[in-house]
Amino acid sequence: MSIQTDKFFRKNQIVPKEILYLVREEGKTVVYLTDGRSVRTFTPLKTLVDGLRGVRMLSINKGVSVNEMQIFNVDSGCYTMTDGRMFRGRVRTPGEHSRNKTMIDHRRSMPQPPEPPASRFGIMDNFPLPFCIIELVFGKEGHGIDFLFRYCNKAMEEFEQIDKESLVNHTYYEVFPEGETKWLIAFSDVALHGGSKIIESFKTGRGPVRVFCFQTGEGFCACALVSDKA
Repeated sequence: MSIQTDKFFRKNQIVPKEILYLVREEGKTVVYLTDGRSVRTFTPLKTLVDGLRGVRMLSINKGVSVNEMQIFNVDSGCYTMTDGRMFRGRVRTPGEHSRNKTMIDHRRSMPQPPEPPASRFGIMDNFPLPFCIIELVFGKEGHGIDFLFRYCNKAMEEFEQIDKESLVNHTYYEVFPEGETKWLIAFSDVALHGGSKIIESFKTGRGPVRVFCFQTGEGFCACALVSDKA
């Protein structure tokens, strides 16, 4: 992804998987999103599509590129999107639309692996509070339970003064060898049984904080940290 394209997505808090379609309108590229927003830019449509990662876009007509995962139906070359909008595909290539329909129908007939909970939280990158997602795992080196950091935002990196690469996909005891087991018990309860919980006076290297945590999927727990100045 080019620096210019990356800045555009970050500035407008656009998560690629949440794009419905891109359309050229009145000399601009309009990005339509699943949350109802539309973002306009002078950046060429092809430049944005080429810069996307983790999402398959289909160019179905001049100036129209749609997210394959957001197509509800394809009928006689007409694409209906999940928000109800319809686009007519290229008239000169009917076979292309038939292949797309077959591909989409086949994909829907196949069992889909669950989306990793962490992948849904890219929008939290610039959230002002430290935020992370952890996955409960069996511990090593004598620890009964442990958890892996699966996501952390910029504020979490700054709070812990540890870069993301040293946190994500590393365990609690790898990052904090002197960490207390009692905190893991509280997190594991939420990760396994659901609901939400506020952990008071959680001790960190930057002083005590309150941790607001909730389950994002079985075995996963999201945590937001708030400084406890009391």
